[in-house]
Amino acid sequence: MFEDYFSYVDSWADPATILVIEDEPDLREAECEFLRALGFRAYPAANGVAALEALRHVGRPSLILLDLAMPIMNGYEFLRLLRQDDSLEQVPVVITSAIDELPEGAAYLLRKPYEVHRLVEVLELCCSRTGGEYAPTAV
Repeated sequence: MFEDYFSYVDSWADPATILVIEDEPDLREAECEFLRALGFRAYPAANGVAALEALRHVGRPSLILLDLAMPIMNGYEFLRLLRQDDSLEQVPVVITSAIDELPEGAAYLLRKPYEVHRLVEVLELCCSRTGGEYAPTAV
């Protein structure tokens, strides 16, 4: 399964750090496993509170994958707090949810269920060596 995507890895910076915030354990683990197979450092968090704690230990990630509907602290609240932090406000946030509209402060929307090639497209945009600017969009 992963072999089709290994060709993309050469264009990414030395392993980018990605924070995966998802309350569904199987999906969270699958996303992290896929990202690690591609050469990324992936760190899981089950909700916004766990994600804030992870950020204290991991530091500034290259990208955040964020579910919105979660217990304890939902994705909207996490995104609001993230954008208030000067050191994290420019980190691209990819929403992984079944919503139709991109929340303010997010860079991309991957509508669930999404196909893995859509995730790879976002990774190429956000984690390339060129570090180009991103524009909010849905893919």
